This record gives sequence, C-alpha cells and structure tokens, in this order.
Amino acid sequence: MPFAVSPTDADLRWIELAGEADWADAAAADIAAHLRGAIAAGGEVRLLLSGGGTPAPVYRALARLPLDWARVRVGLVDERASDDPAASNALLLRDTLLTGHAAAATLEPLHPVPGEPAPEGGADALVAAANARHGALSLVCVFGMGDDGHTASLFPGDPRLPEVLDAAEAFVPVDASAIPGARGWPRRVTLTPAGWDAAAARVLLLRGEHKRALFGRALESGDVAALPVRALFAGQAPLTVYWCP
Repeated sequence: MPFAVSPTDADLRWIELAGEADWADAAAADIAAHLRGAIAAGGEVRLLLSGGGTPAPVYRALARLPLDWARVRVGLVDERASDDPAASNALLLRDTLLTGHAAAATLEPLHPVPGEPAPEGGADALVAAANARHGALSLVCVFGMGDDGHTASLFPGDPRLPEVLDAAEAFVPVDASAIPGARGWPRRVTLTPAGWDAAAARVLLLRGEHKRALFGRALESGDVAALPVRALFAGQAPLTVYWCP
C-alpha cells in the first residue's frame, strides 16, 4: 500500500523562540523531560538523534542537564555510510552530546565510527543489530529538515523513496547517488516511518526563515515525495516543532 499522510491529520505543536540560546535550552529541556519520564516508567530509554549543523546547540544544552544518562542508549535517525570523519553523525554526537553528564550514555552507531575498530560483520551487522533491538525500549526521536525538505535520509527525487516509506524494517539502507541533497555521501542508513511510528515523543528542530517557509509549504496538501518531511505527520506521538530565526 502506498505511504500516504495528510497534514490535516497531523498532531503538531509549534514552539517559536526568539534566539538560538533560548531555542536550544527549551528543546533540550523538553527532550530531557521525555527521557526522565521514560526512565521512570521503564528503566531505560533509546534516544535517536539527527546529524547536521542545526541540532548541535541543542545537543550541547542537553549534555549539561542532569538525568540518569547511564540508562540512555543514544542512536541516530540516519547515518552516512562513509569512512570520512566529516561525514559521521556518530562523531558529531561524541563531540556535542556525549560529554559532561551525558558521557555516561551508551552510543549505538549505525555504521562503523571512523577511527575506531569496526565490529565483527561491519556495517551490515550494525544495521541488523539496530533492527533487532528496535522496539525493546521506549523511544524518543529528534529530527531535522534539510533545505530541500528532506528528513533523516528520506530525499525528494529519490526513485526508491516509496519503497523506503513502506518498509517494514525500522532501518534500511539508502542509495542517494542521484540526489544533490546527499552532498557527496550517497550511501546511507535511515530510520523509516515504521521505525518512528511507536515513538513516545518526536521533536523536529528548525532554524531560519527559509526552513520556516518550507515547513509552511509542507503543511499544505501535497506529495510526500516532493517534501519528505511530510512523512513525519504520521506517527502515534505528537510532533513538537522548535523553531528560531
């Protein structure tokens, strides 16, 4: 069955902050509250995060917040399958989140981390492990959106996007070699709608007037293939959007 979602069906919360510092602190406090609630209810929680430049201030603010980080397992909503350190979202998390209080969290990469020993079975083993453990813990997901409307590694213009959107697996490989938005890193692994559907909380981080306008377009009726961020309108938990200029 084709993946379909109407923006009018979406359960959205829009939170607008005047500056980056307030935006980062507010989003971090919200994410931490969800993590604390999940830990209190079930003992451990899985936090899946996005890469890119937008979320880094939020991750740094989150790392400063006290909670039982040893009970948090940190993963990614997508990863670039590359040995280039500049491509690695896992290294971004090491630099911005897994410091201070949050250094006690456990990182669960989707691809061998550049500069570190690869696990037995390599990248395929990491993706298989991510799918095998998915659903075992309460899940909090943090997404971003690219200037082209992509989220995770769901890109407009990808001929295989319908396949990815309909996938039963939580994580699938993506070949974005024909997609300009992939920025030279075409081999990727991405979370799918099936993977985020049961998340207890979902947060989307946006900055800048262009992304505000683009998200406004996404809220109009239209094809998910044109603006894949529309796929986030499907999910059991509300989507909370944090925006600042």
